[in-house]
Amino acid sequence: MFGDLLALPEGGLPKFIWLSAAFSVFNTVQCMVQPLGMTRRIYSQQPQQVTPLTSHLFAAWTALSAILRYKCA
Repeated sequence: MFGDLLALPEGGLPKFIWLSAAFSVFNTVQCMVQPLGMTRRIYSQQPQQVTPLTSHLFAAWTALSAILRYKCA
């Protein structure tokens, strides 16, 4: 069942896009589970602007882009 989802595509560029999608899924989970953890450290120039709402919005955007990247790969 999950074999097709985790199968690496042929070629260098599709593999790179697939890997980018996998990292995006990790980032999405991290932003949803611990919204102020790593996100505040990444955007340390203005940490007061990092709120749970902005973190969840970023997670939703990243999830959408991860799905698109996976489909393109």
